[in-house]
Amino acid sequence: MTRLLTSGQIAMQMPFASLEINQPGGIYLGQSKITNTLTILDRLSLPSPMGFDFGTPGTGKSNAQKSVWLQVRMLYGDSAQGIWIDPTGEGRPVAEAGGGVSIRLAADSGQFMNPFDTKDVATLSDPLQIAFKVDAFLALSASMMAEGNQGLTQAERSIIARCVEEAYRRSGAAGTPVLEDFYKLLLEQPEPVAREIALRYERHVKGSFSFFNRMSNVHLDAPMVNIDLHDLNSDMKVFGMLTALEQVRNRMYQNFAEERTTWLFIDEVQSLFKHPAVIAYFESFWAEGRKFGLVATGLSQNASFMLGSDIGSTMILNSDYLMLHKQSTVDRDLWAETLNLSDEEIGYIDDGIKPGDGLLVAGGARLPITNELPKGRIYDLLTTKPSEVAALGGAGMRSAR
Repeated sequence: MTRLLTSGQIAMQMPFASLEINQPGGIYLGQSKITNTLTILDRLSLPSPMGFDFGTPGTGKSNAQKSVWLQVRMLYGDSAQGIWIDPTGEGRPVAEAGGGVSIRLAADSGQFMNPFDTKDVATLSDPLQIAFKVDAFLALSASMMAEGNQGLTQAERSIIARCVEEAYRRSGAAGTPVLEDFYKLLLEQPEPVAREIALRYERHVKGSFSFFNRMSNVHLDAPMVNIDLHDLNSDMKVFGMLTALEQVRNRMYQNFAEERTTWLFIDEVQSLFKHPAVIAYFESFWAEGRKFGLVATGLSQNASFMLGSDIGSTMILNSDYLMLHKQSTVDRDLWAETLNLSDEEIGYIDDGIKPGDGLLVAGGARLPITNELPKGRIYDLLTTKPSEVAALGGAGMRSAR
């Protein structure tokens, strides 16, 4: 081929610049759609490493974040721990491939988590532990209320706080209360509303749902931990998710003392934004985690729950990592307004993009990326497509180990 102008002459007449993210020690997130170069981001270098991944079903958000989860294990080794809260039951193969464990919370699993457990925060002062547990039980109580979207009354909040504190006092220094202790204390209170609260907890204390009324027999000390909530019904999943978050918070303190970072992935995080008390607890957890080496990522099919909430919008704007895959029409318009997206940037999250593609927002940088993983052993480990999972079978998915 021949041409009349040199490269330098062409460059002078057609100047261009493209943004790239390639940070030493970072994690691979895909390739730039503009330059095809690798996009490698060090979340720990961001002012706030907390973040979210949003996308409609089938757009690749779970695969993208499970890839990050696996890379955390391969890149950082024992200096980091990765925990996946898994309402869909898809994380076990990845955890096992990384030498980790999967904890299944269900009536027949024989694995128990006690919401009162404080074994990993024994070094904290008693008043601080109690304050955290009171917030957790306010959120747990709100999640079980039929009218939970209206919030807890001041009387209900006072009774719950009183009974939580009394449960710990009666258990003594060497003991840990369980839900039944809390339930009995509620029945002892003189206020009629206390019996209504106790009634909400009754099914968690008696019968098939009483597996949260046991001393914890699981440990979150493996390098990769999957907390499987798939077998809980919709009413129980938020309760299970909050109980799991309390265990993660306990573990976060322990990791921080050992100079380890805690990488947390929360699938279907939008389920936590239906009750005011739950939102308040999650916001506190999010803000506190930044101070104790937590790198948290919330995954959600839609952004409306969060962008429609003042607290949710604030959490998003205060998080320096966002991955936006294909969005619904409503969510796309909300993002355009919230982030002041240009027409070109809106096109990167519109209907025409492929699974894995999207817009990465990291600090002040915005970069369109593509992340189509080639088929092979890692792809088999991460895929959640029903047809591919059925063809591989459980044993096939675990063969990547």
